[in-house]
Amino acid sequence: MAKQYRAASLGKRMLLGIAAAVVLNSIYCLAYRYASGNPATLFEAFSWGIINIAPWIAAFELGRTSRNWFVLIAIFLAATSASLLLEAALHSSLLTGFDLIRRIPAATLIAMGLGLFAFLEARNRNTEHGAFNPDMARRGTRKRLRLGYVRRQLHRNAPSKLSTRA
Repeated sequence: MAKQYRAASLGKRMLLGIAAAVVLNSIYCLAYRYASGNPATLFEAFSWGIINIAPWIAAFELGRTSRNWFVLIAIFLAATSASLLLEAALHSSLLTGFDLIRRIPAATLIAMGLGLFAFLEARNRNTEHGAFNPDMARRGTRKRLRLGYVRRQLHRNAPSKLSTRA
């Protein structure tokens, strides 16, 4: 399944990621609210996922394609704006400063995910191309030790300056 995900186009990955996250969140929301004795409607369950999760899944998928800081900042601003506008449209409510603050944990989580993804991607790229291979590093250390030994032996066995003058 992971291979199919990686092979899919950006649009397909965004659609699949958003759909899966919203459906799983809606199921959780319905079960949690039912267990708490305050059942949620389908609209409430799905709208929360669409407002608070969908823009950030899209930001993650778009952010994976770029390493330019200005583009990443624009993606985060667009995700925040989309989330706020969806909330205003779906719930017909006025936005407050608290609504903006509520987006900070999602933005932080996505930023950390993008950082982790970039780190793992760079590590895999380096090991594939042999930039760091522990086996090669050990061989290099052995080679340096041998060269040091040879240099020391040459230095020890070299005629001294005093003996060459006599």
